[in-house]
Amino acid sequence: MLRPPGVVSWLRRRVNPLFLLGAANLVLLFLLWLGLSESGVVPRLFLPSPAEVLTRFGQVRGELAENTGLTLLRVILGFGLGCGLGLAIALLSGWSRNVQRALEPVVQILKPIPPIAIAPFTLLWFGLGLSGILFLVAWGCFFIVLVDATEAIRNVPKVYGWAASTLGATRLQTYLRVVLPATLPGILGGLRVALVIAFNQALLGEFNSASGGIGEIIIKGYRFNRVDLLFLGVLIMVVLAVVADQVLTYSFRRAVRWAN
Repeated sequence: MLRPPGVVSWLRRRVNPLFLLGAANLVLLFLLWLGLSESGVVPRLFLPSPAEVLTRFGQVRGELAENTGLTLLRVILGFGLGCGLGLAIALLSGWSRNVQRALEPVVQILKPIPPIAIAPFTLLWFGLGLSGILFLVAWGCFFIVLVDATEAIRNVPKVYGWAASTLGATRLQTYLRVVLPATLPGILGGLRVALVIAFNQALLGEFNSASGGIGEIIIKGYRFNRVDLLFLGVLIMVVLAVVADQVLTYSFRRAVRWAN
């Protein structure tokens, strides 16, 4: 008679060991936080306990929900604008060398400017409203996607195009069906980096404008010496960034199944 497999063997077949290792590391990190805060090794003024952060969450959950929605809206709009424009220019440059030669000097001049250095100009040009934060987010995402997509197109082996030409493919067919699919993993990498930049830039804009969002929550925690509120804002931002990255990766790979 066949005996049903044990729990251990069942888990080995269905659970990735690396996932378990990552989960164990998170548990250890939480226990370290709990131990340092509860033991008094680090004063509560600098490191609140998980219980204090959870209590603060219950007190301000309505305000947090509203501000989380604002930050997500700014990230999504700025990310879409910056990445869409960067990807469009990269694809156009990959198709036409003339476009590439015309745009490359401008890109090389503007690319080294740190996104944080744009913040004062953003306040001057756009004020404290939504448009300024969107500009900051889009600026940070644009160059990441533009550079990564351009390099991905350049690194496609020329033999792919030669093989397509021998089979009778036109230049446009080769670009759409051979070159672009080969660049998709590189584009995904650029999008994931740009997503992290998008959250950073949204926070920077919210710090400067004080127009709601998780950034304003963090600033309140700092100004009023409410470290539990500050920690809560940071934790929510981390969770949002991780979830957004997983959603982006899953959606991209579902759309392009061969990239798995």
